[in-house]
Amino acid sequence: MADWGPTRPADAVMFALIALGCLGLAAFAHFARAATIIATGSYVAFALGDYELGMFLPPMIVIFALVARTRHRLAAIVCAFVSLAAALVWVARRADPIDDAGTTLLVWVAFATTLAVFFMGPLLVGEIVRLRMRLGSAGRVPDEAVVTPPPGPAAGQ
Repeated sequence: MADWGPTRPADAVMFALIALGCLGLAAFAHFARAATIIATGSYVAFALGDYELGMFLPPMIVIFALVARTRHRLAAIVCAFVSLAAALVWVARRADPIDDAGTTLLVWVAFATTLAVFFMGPLLVGEIVRLRMRLGSAGRVPDEAVVTPPPGPAAGQ
């Protein structure tokens, strides 16, 4: 697309941001909040640095893990919205030079929807996993036991 806004070429800063995001993931088990700040901050710097679209995994993983494994849901929500905002700024910079209104609308709908799923989806999935773990730890009967018919003669015999 000729009108697509240019991105910055790969450089040492980009690779350092990627390594930093991965380092944040490695530290999550012991330093959840610090790892979240590192992973999210490196993604935001990557997106606002105008590199090619990417590096979603570190914030997605920490958002999911914060909700599923810790009690820091507010931090996960903030991380998700900050990541989404940085990604939408990236889209705005790419879409700004496009002259055709239909193409601009398509860019916004496609990218905004995809990016919202990337960053809000882990919130939802993390919450589902957290609630499922709580049910299991509360001693609830597993679903398989509920739907298994009682032993005895089969119906209709």
